[in-house]
Amino acid sequence: MGRQPDPTPDFTRWLDGVRDRMKAQRERCNLSYREAEQRTGVPFASIRRVEIGDMMPTVQLVYRLAAGYGVDVSDLLCEAKKSRNRA
Repeated sequence: MGRQPDPTPDFTRWLDGVRDRMKAQRERCNLSYREAEQRTGVPFASIRRVEIGDMMPTVQLVYRLAAGYGVDVSDLLCEAKKSRNRA
């Protein structure tokens, strides 16, 4: 198999946002890595590696984190829409 192409800057920026939202949600739940592991079933090392950028999150991992944190998958995958104030 050949080498995979490098991700585009847009993808990299999006993935960094996903990682930031995962970490922020874990912290909002006031969970250590070990507590997050117990709540989600995802090994703590995997959670940590994803959050620091050493591992690409799988769909299954994102789903399990969202379920364990009590949020929708889109809360982890999608940037919150900024509301517009209309006069």
